Order: sequence, then C-alpha cells, then structure tokens
Amino acid sequence: MSQKKVNEYKEYKKNRREILAKQKKKEKIEKAAAYAVIGVFCAGVVGAIGVTLWNEHKAALAARPNYKSESYIVGDMNGILEEESDSSEGETSEEGETTSSEENSEEETSSEEISSEETSSEEGTSEE
Repeated sequence: MSQKKVNEYKEYKKNRREILAKQKKKEKIEKAAAYAVIGVFCAGVVGAIGVTLWNEHKAALAARPNYKSESYIVGDMNGILEEESDSSEGETSEEGETTSSEENSEEETSSEEISSEETSSEEGTSEE
C-alpha cells in the first residue's frame, strides 16, 4: 500500500464515529422525508375520497323531499292565500262585468218591450 492510502485509512479510523453518526443522521432524515411524502400523499387520497363521499351524501339529502312543517306549510299558505285573493278579485270583476252586461241586455229588452207595447197600443187606438 502506498503511504497516501495508509494515511487515509488512519484518518478514517480516527474519525469513524463521527462519520458513521453523520451517515446515520442523513439516513434518518431521508427516511423521515420519505415517510412524510408518503403520509401527505395518503392523506390527500383519503381526503379526496372523503370529500367525494360527502358531496354524494349531500346530493342524496338534497334530493329527498322536505317534510318540515315550517317550510312546507308556511310557504304554501302564503302561495294559497295569494292565489285565493287573486282569483277572488278576478271573479269579482268578471261578475261585475257579467252583471253590468246582463243589466244592459235587460234594459234593452225592457225598452224594446215598452216600445213594442206602445206601438201596438198606438195601432190599437188608431184602429178604433
């Protein structure tokens, strides 16, 4: 062996504890980093699956009919009352129009009857 190799071996032997400690520390750091990366990846996959399942659950709940008495009755009562008031107003105006048209037709009929009676009475008096 050459003198250079002998000197390197002696130095390695002298600092072996420190060198091995550095190597072990480096290996531990690399191992911890690998576990951290794997853990983050697994957490991401599990989180994505969980979010997907949660969204499907929420969609299924939203698809169900709502039988709460508050939202079901109160909302419909407002709609029913508005519809009744709208339809009753429409009926009133239609009835009013019908009534006024009936009155007009009755007046026309009565005026025609009166004029026909007058005409017939005039004819009757003129014949005598």
